[in-house]
Amino acid sequence: MKIQCNVCEVAEANVLCCADEAALCWSCDEKVHAANKLASKHQSVSLSASSSPMPKCDICQETVGYFFCLEDRALLCRKCDVAIHTANTFVSGHRRFLLTGVKVGLEPTEPGVSASSGTAQSSEKISETESRSVPRKGTPMLLTDYVHISPECSHLISRIFVADPAKRISMSEIWNDRWFLRNLPADLVDEKTMNNQFEEPDQPMQSIEEIMQIIAEATVPAARTQSLNQYLTGSLDIDDEMDDDLDSDLDIDSSGEIVYAM
Repeated sequence: MKIQCNVCEVAEANVLCCADEAALCWSCDEKVHAANKLASKHQSVSLSASSSPMPKCDICQETVGYFFCLEDRALLCRKCDVAIHTANTFVSGHRRFLLTGVKVGLEPTEPGVSASSGTAQSSEKISETESRSVPRKGTPMLLTDYVHISPECSHLISRIFVADPAKRISMSEIWNDRWFLRNLPADLVDEKTMNNQFEEPDQPMQSIEEIMQIIAEATVPAARTQSLNQYLTGSLDIDDEMDDDLDSDLDIDSSGEIVYAM
């Protein structure tokens, strides 16, 4: 199967631009890479068979490269391609093409397998679909056995870690969850909840009769308490009395000298 040009989406792609990661036909390739000097320096790989010498592998630099990886931006020989793209499930999902324009997929092998064994066990597949070894999304979260949590907590966690956003629990639902409210830290307690704890009750703590009795007792003076009226009787001219005492001891002469009484 031939690759369609990523620009015009009409003609068949003839070259693969490593910098743009795009398959281009001859016409679009000329327009794109003639725009400026920087674009003209992009490295391109031909997707059609030709009589020109084939480029060497970017890894070993010995064998002719037949496979181009878009993610690695590298031209690889068969041996290097198998050794790299069978290491784990992540690299096995890379988009790779033969120089003839055919998309290629490899079966992944376990990490640690040598290149020679990987070559023997893997097979090249010409396919239009992506590699089936790409890990699936939405894998349920698994907890180890030594982590002891309650069923309510496990249920809440299972509703939080959901791949589909439409089925995932919202923040408002988390805040209203029973387990979450019981185990809510003190610094995260809602202000409204705190206010409700210290809110005054609707009914007074004492009855009306008790309140009136307290007021009546407060207005009755205590025993052995002298009335304030006794301090209000008599002369309040304290300054006059102090002046009389001073006059008995001191005699001020008209000249201004102080004469002490003998």
